[in-house]
Amino acid sequence: MPTYIKTYDLSKEWPPIEDIQFCMKNNFSRACAADGFNDESVIKDTLEECLKLDYGHLMIAHDGRKYTGWGLAYDKCRKEFQCYVMPRQRRKGIGSRLLKKACQIYGRVEVYSHGLSVDFYKANGLTQGEAITGNRLKKV
Repeated sequence: MPTYIKTYDLSKEWPPIEDIQFCMKNNFSRACAADGFNDESVIKDTLEECLKLDYGHLMIAHDGRKYTGWGLAYDKCRKEFQCYVMPRQRRKGIGSRLLKKACQIYGRVEVYSHGLSVDFYKANGLTQGEAITGNRLKKV
């Protein structure tokens, strides 16, 4: 089933409440066993800040029936990107599509990574501490 990405420029458009609820409920602060990460969520804090201050781009991934993941691209002091894909939807190219969309918006983004996301970013041609451009992404 194809994945669709809906992008919201938070400075111009407020996402539907169900999109925001999905993002707030599905992030690394849930401490899902599949995530292997049990800590307060930087991604949730950043999402809350971006929504409160109306900046950045929220990207929602869905397959036509259900949400499959989401990404957040923003320009705080540098262009950054974070994403979350539902555990059962991983390894299907959804995170790569969200990352590609962020690169289309900003040209070049830096990523926030922790243990779980390091393999994802490496698979997309990025080492920790690097910024990535759309030219370096693997083809999805």
